[in-house]
Amino acid sequence: MKKKSFKIVLISLSFVFILSSCSLTSKEEFELQGQVYLEQLTSELKKINDLNELKHKKNKLAKNFNRITQLMISYHLFLEKYPQVSPSPCDTLALSASAVKSELLRLFEIEGAREVIIGAEKEAYLKLTLMEESFSREKKERL
Repeated sequence: MKKKSFKIVLISLSFVFILSSCSLTSKEEFELQGQVYLEQLTSELKKINDLNELKHKKNKLAKNFNRITQLMISYHLFLEKYPQVSPSPCDTLALSASAVKSELLRLFEIEGAREVIIGAEKEAYLKLTLMEESFSREKKERL
């Protein structure tokens, strides 16, 4: 009996590993993943009503910001690899981003919240800044 349950766990873990190792391969997949991440972030932000709750969720928010940032970086690399793909705006992503913005603006009204949110965004912001600098250098080197 134990061998059977061990095999099931092993197969399940293998399946999860295979799925998680798949990279996004189309603009639509990036948009869908972006929408999911933004909706998750919006959901987390909506649960916050005071500074203590915000401080308690700071690490979870930071993870959400970092996932979104990593997706943005991956999308940029995807567009460089496939220049024929047009980076046209997606309406559903715009709506999701607008919802995040609304929630952040709501939270900024809480005294001390702005500093906590900036702290949660710091790592993601640094990643984006480094990525932008790196891409700018590469672009200049190509010219």
